[in-house]
Amino acid sequence: MTSVDLSNTYINWTKRNLQYNKLYSADKHILVQDDVMEWLKAAPKDYFDLVIVDPPTFSNSKRMQDVFDVQRDHVALLKLVLKTTKVEGTIIFSNNFKNFELDEAAIPAFKIKDITKFTTPFDFVGKLHRHCFEITK
Repeated sequence: MTSVDLSNTYINWTKRNLQYNKLYSADKHILVQDDVMEWLKAAPKDYFDLVIVDPPTFSNSKRMQDVFDVQRDHVALLKLVLKTTKVEGTIIFSNNFKNFELDEAAIPAFKIKDITKFTTPFDFVGKLHRHCFEITK
């Protein structure tokens, strides 16, 4: 498993959560503190079977080359993720932008399925402002 986040705090939370759940192993979990867009450009091609992508709605960090806006930048992000995903691999793409619209025509995937309703707990129906998609390469 590889986890990439710009924030060292979130990388530490990931490690701690894996440890609490007795899932962490230093030789099996790679935790990377980096700009994910830059990391993906150098990432191995056709490598991952499953990728979970949960970007912020907006990010303006001095450690990034550009400002990230999920509506504007999701196609570029998903194209980079698709390059790292094996054929028939799966990407779970989720975000919390209330008015988000996925540009399906611009994403070179085999299949895209909106799984928002399926992944929303019954007691949060109508309360969560998020979108979730299953993308198959």
